[in-house]
Amino acid sequence: MQEITINNKNGVLTVSSLQVAKDFDKQHKHVLDVIEELKNGVAENSAAPLKKA
Repeated sequence: MQEITINNKNGVLTVSSLQVAKDFDKQHKHVLDVIEELKNGVAENSAAPLKKA
């Protein structure tokens, strides 16, 4: 298993999408597509009104 370099930017842990693609043997474009889907999902969920239980 290869070592992943994790960076700390102002208290936020980050890793390069290029490194993720390389380490997991994926195409960089596919990694970027998944990141975009995750960002959109988070934005949609945070904009959704809260439902009463």
